[in-house]
Amino acid sequence: MNRKGIDWISDIAGFDVYEELEIKERMSFKTGQLYSAPIKYPLTPPKVLQLESYNPEREENTTFAISNYDPNNPLQEMPLKFLNLKSDDRLFILQGKKRPVIVLTCCDVDWLYNMSFKSGIKEQMVLCLPVFTFKDRHTQEYIVKIQAFIFPNLFYLSPSSQGIFHESAARFELIQPIHKGDMQPLKNVNNKPFRLSDNVLKLLYNQLSVFLSLTPLDELLQHDLIAYQQLVLEEFGWAN
Repeated sequence: MNRKGIDWISDIAGFDVYEELEIKERMSFKTGQLYSAPIKYPLTPPKVLQLESYNPEREENTTFAISNYDPNNPLQEMPLKFLNLKSDDRLFILQGKKRPVIVLTCCDVDWLYNMSFKSGIKEQMVLCLPVFTFKDRHTQEYIVKIQAFIFPNLFYLSPSSQGIFHESAARFELIQPIHKGDMQPLKNVNNKPFRLSDNVLKLLYNQLSVFLSLTPLDELLQHDLIAYQQLVLEEFGWAN
């Protein structure tokens, strides 16, 4: 496990980054548990499918062209019954890939199916925090500053045989919902599912609060993190 980072908070305080779970808990969707899931990235400008030909008697034979999103283009609005599209719905094209995610929370949602003839049908949704592995283009300075909580949108994750194997960062700006059925549990070198430890989850949610509201969840914890940050900046000569 090659690392560009330095001793992180967990190394200094002496707590585990990950908690190993039992095999039977692999689909428990606990807060902080890690899965593999399809993650979408926003494109700019957004891409959509634009209607080319349409046969109302055989909607499945409809053909499209890829185009930039245009809110005033009626050919991008397509009420196709076989796709359950309404009159103002569009088919957006998204780029993405399968990658690790951290479960933030999950719930059963009845918004789409809260009708008498479909009573009891719910969507099982998970709010997921995507995890990205550092690449060669990421400098040690960049990684160390993420470790030191310099960037509110990024959260450092240490490599470990008990958890993810590569030095990584979670990206708060890409938090997104995913259906439970599209997620597979990640396993560590012991072939066990795992989650972030409670201590790391405290750090993560504190950083997430800073990202969302510029206010930490725990002032005492934030005081310690700022002290760690200053030590790191002074060590590398980056302090003002």
